[in-house]
Amino acid sequence: MADETSPTTENQPPKSLWAFAKSGVIWALIQSWGSRLLTFVISIILARLLSPTEFGIAQASALLLGFVPLVAEFGFGAAIIQRKDLKPYEVNLPFFSTVVIGLLLLLCVVLFSDQIQAFAGGTGEEEGDLSIYITVAAGTVLLTLPTLFQEAFYKKHMRFKSLALRQMACNLVGGAAAVGTAFAGFGLWSFMIQIYIASIISAVWLWSRPQWLPSTRLDTPSFLRMSRFGLPIVGQRFNDFLGTRLIEFLIISQIGLAAYGLYAVGSRLYLLMLELLQRALYDVSLSVLSHISYDRERVGSVYLKTITLSSHVMAPIFVLVAALSPEIMLFLFGNKWMGVEIIATPLLLLGSLQCVQHMNGAFLTARGKPSLVLITGITKTVMTVVGLLLIPAKTVENMTIVFVLTQALAAPLSFVIVWRELRISGTALTWTLVQATLLCGACFMLVEFLRPVVATHVSINIIQGIVLGAAFLLCYIVLLVIFDRPKAQMAKDLVAGKLRKRKAVA
Repeated sequence: MADETSPTTENQPPKSLWAFAKSGVIWALIQSWGSRLLTFVISIILARLLSPTEFGIAQASALLLGFVPLVAEFGFGAAIIQRKDLKPYEVNLPFFSTVVIGLLLLLCVVLFSDQIQAFAGGTGEEEGDLSIYITVAAGTVLLTLPTLFQEAFYKKHMRFKSLALRQMACNLVGGAAAVGTAFAGFGLWSFMIQIYIASIISAVWLWSRPQWLPSTRLDTPSFLRMSRFGLPIVGQRFNDFLGTRLIEFLIISQIGLAAYGLYAVGSRLYLLMLELLQRALYDVSLSVLSHISYDRERVGSVYLKTITLSSHVMAPIFVLVAALSPEIMLFLFGNKWMGVEIIATPLLLLGSLQCVQHMNGAFLTARGKPSLVLITGITKTVMTVVGLLLIPAKTVENMTIVFVLTQALAAPLSFVIVWRELRISGTALTWTLVQATLLCGACFMLVEFLRPVVATHVSINIIQGIVLGAAFLLCYIVLLVIFDRPKAQMAKDLVAGKLRKRKAVA
């Protein structure tokens, strides 16, 4: 085993750190985008084979068990990545404490699985599988918890290629097994086979070539330092979890597992698009800001351009998909999931706002004001929690609308904070946001108006979607050219630049 007091030669930083970093970014994007797209495709196939209740049971179990590593890991992974000259033995105590806390939490979950089932209203024959499913699925967390530390060291040593290949292998093999067993009639337990296969592959992949191995030497002072570093990270995770997942707990407890299955499927496209589109622009902004963060005026100029780009290019994509959600959801999931578009539409409209609002965090962080990001996050969580608990909503559709409205009402605060921090023109910022809202709103309403007209002439669902989508795009382009030609030119230059890059690479 390697010397416990110093990193091994194999894990020393490369000579060309910049080239290595670029490679790391590429593989990190492959891991993020590739795995999510693959997971989304698999979920479409499984949704066509399984019932909403089966989906609800599997997703409710994942929601509950996902809380265990969030607490037990305590931000140690981030501390491992951040700490320079970290000695291998300094990770032993965080590792053992995470495993012990995780075991205790899992024991509580298993012991109270019947009460959890009662909380979810599991009285029917299908719903009765929840307690058994949670108990069996808990074993996957035992594989996941130790692997989190190995994954942190892989990231610390910038071995993103291996992580990306591992994630793709887990999703591909696990997903194929789930689809195969679902076709064979395994029903709900197809999900169980998927998560166990993925967990085993992940653990074997990382631990077969470990970047770190535990030993019996413990270091309490280092453990306390890493705990202090991880505490605010865990706090932020709790805040995010409460603000975004409370609606899911309320749907499970008040409406039922079948309704939660509808919500889980209806939110898939929203979450996928938010991750892919939002992260693309967010990463570009961070790379630019790292060079000019000291210059408030330049940062302000970049901010206005970024907000213009996200509000006039990214947001319309969300609104377009929201407008076409009846056609898209029927095409993807079939008649079994009729009504899921009522959930997807407001969530996608919320995504059009969030893909713009999310950029505020990058600029505040670049200016050295992460505390302001936390304030906006806590405010949004409080408004969401209060709204969901106080506003009566008896259906999953109404509860989704309440969630969307409370999230949207908290958005102006983050824009006000950025406006004051960067001292930019409030008029320019407001007009950019209002203009994008009006343009997208007009195009959305056009699709709603044309839908019954198109349906009378075209009977094929996918053709209806193509016609309505073309009408949306044509309307948006025409309105943008008429009312703001410079922004239309900016969007054109962006697309043309991307095409030129692809031709140059080819």
